[in-house]
Amino acid sequence: MQPIRIGGWIIASLGLSLTLLAGCSENKGTNPYERGSIVGTVEPKDCRAKAVVLQGKPVDSTWVDKDGYYRIDNLRVGTYNLQASASGYSMYTSKGITVYAGGVTTVPLIRLSALPEGISSTSPQDGEKDVNLANEISISFRNPMERKSVESSFSINPPLEGQFLWFWYSQNRSLHFRPFSPFIPETTYTVTLTRGAQTQGGDSLSFDYSFSFTTDRIRIVSTYPPDGRKDVELSYSISIRFNTEMDHSSTKNALSIDPPLSCVYDWGSNFPYSGTTLYLGPETPLRADTEYTIVIGKGAKDVNGFGLREPDSIHFCTESIYLRRSFPPNGALDVDARTSIYFYFNAWMDEKSLAEAISFSPPIEGYFSSRYQSSWGSEIYFQPGSALATNTKYLVRISQAARDIYGTSLTEPDSFSFTTEPLRVTYTSPVNGATWVDTTTSIRIRFNTYMDQEKTEEAFSISPLTNGHFEWSALDRFYFYPATNLKPNTTYTVTVDTTAWDIHGGKLPYPYQFSFSTRK
Repeated sequence: MQPIRIGGWIIASLGLSLTLLAGCSENKGTNPYERGSIVGTVEPKDCRAKAVVLQGKPVDSTWVDKDGYYRIDNLRVGTYNLQASASGYSMYTSKGITVYAGGVTTVPLIRLSALPEGISSTSPQDGEKDVNLANEISISFRNPMERKSVESSFSINPPLEGQFLWFWYSQNRSLHFRPFSPFIPETTYTVTLTRGAQTQGGDSLSFDYSFSFTTDRIRIVSTYPPDGRKDVELSYSISIRFNTEMDHSSTKNALSIDPPLSCVYDWGSNFPYSGTTLYLGPETPLRADTEYTIVIGKGAKDVNGFGLREPDSIHFCTESIYLRRSFPPNGALDVDARTSIYFYFNAWMDEKSLAEAISFSPPIEGYFSSRYQSSWGSEIYFQPGSALATNTKYLVRISQAARDIYGTSLTEPDSFSFTTEPLRVTYTSPVNGATWVDTTTSIRIRFNTYMDQEKTEEAFSISPLTNGHFEWSALDRFYFYPATNLKPNTTYTVTVDTTAWDIHGGKLPYPYQFSFSTRK
């Protein structure tokens, strides 16, 4: 007879096989106090069954006796699934079997129903409980089937509308029935396939076959953040996934958040699990250092009008307020003295308290402004009233007086530092080495900070000596206009010596010099 393939394992068609799928670590070690046993019975009892324990690979096995009884000893403490299957019978999985140290765990009675010769398996399995409400039904066959005859022989009770699907890779060996609406919760469904179902060769099933399963209750299957999570980011959106498609209005009305949080509700038409997952987009960041409780009451109903058996809830705690990053970043060197200073917090900060909490050493005069706020936090910038001192290390301190818009304070002081670049010339016109310069040209020099105009003009010289006057187009740049045209075919050398100061008294560390030649 042909082997049956279940999952990734091939089970010989002779006799009944029983497979344990382990959900714990490998069964290694010899300490008897870390071990336990599993016992149980399989019906019908006249099937010769084999039990195999697996942890990635078989580690132990035993034959079920003539009374259908089996016992597997020396199993490491943990949680297992127990699968029973046999040629000519449906497969059954008993889930969540816990093995205790020195204990014996009894698995509830497993009853396998006989399968017609042409059927190899069903999903859900016969007798399966807590079936997902958004599930579909599938029947696998041993031979390619005639689709129309199978579909006309299929029925389900209670009745349920849906569509039949035959996937190309199954080569007409697998029928899928996808309901148009979710299963009714906590309901036993019976699926029947009569002998009218035929193979492509014209063979019928050996007998009418029925299998039953019971659906799960309506419940939450996952949340984000997960229940009990700590240090949740203040920018998190919240999602609640149910095991069935929910009625939007009743679910929203049954939901409460403590402390209150204004959210945008979205059922994810453009996201996975559309209709089963409620996405809550906070309109402001979450409160820092706060425990949130979200309760979904019994008034939440699915699209069929069935509600939660009992209220459900999730809890999570948010992170503290902190400075995500700064600009200039901590430890930065050669920072432009004309920079603004930016603070990126994970929360929406109160601008007034922040201005009181931040100090600069050496002191900097200026003003604070909120650049923007978004779901991830806020950006505050400090605009100095003038350029910073060059070649200077600045220390920025933030005290615990800094608060967010909810009044929550920074849990601990923070600080960062940066060093400005030395005073230097950043641009000249003409450029160093230029030739064929027009004799009517002016000379332009630009610095990397705001300059003391009098000291800078005194530090300027040009050779051959040329008279002229200065004009400052900005605090960091000036023009020198010769009183007469420059001499043709002449090389001029311009020098700015170290007596050039910036507005803070910082001196040019070395003389700056450049040359150019005029045209003939």
